[in-house]
Amino acid sequence: YPTMLPQTEAIAVMNGADNGGFGLGIAGGAQGGTGSQLVAYFPGAGWIDSGYTFPATRQWYHIVVTRDGSTVRFYVNGNQTTGISTLIPLAAVSHFSIGSGYNLAAGKASHFYTGAIDEVSIYSSGLNHSQVQTPPAKKRR
Repeated sequence: YPTMLPQTEAIAVMNGADNGGFGLGIAGGAQGGTGSQLVAYFPGAGWIDSGYTFPATRQWYHIVVTRDGSTVRFYVNGNQTTGISTLIPLAAVSHFSIGSGYNLAAGKASHFYTGAIDEVSIYSSGLNHSQVQTPPAKKRR
């Protein structure tokens, strides 16, 4: 649920920190920077452009990123995007953050995401096609 586009190297979810791991967010594609593209970020290795540009703010997107040993794939609202990559992340350190990345040298959050995030899940094994296509059921509050 981005509330601002474009964003500058905004990390929505990060497992790791600025020296390793992997994150998901919005940036200017494979170069990072400012943009409206869905990206993965592998600190120390690079940015991965999903091939998907967010068309609007203030709407929910169901985002899934998978890595099956060697290939990174992106899904938006159940559909695979055009961008794939074989970039390998460096080992993750002990940080996990939602809404930003983490800068170890400075000891603080960085790369802030502007928007809302709901129902974050990380799995130790890959999801099958059916699981990727079906967003989690929203809880009624």
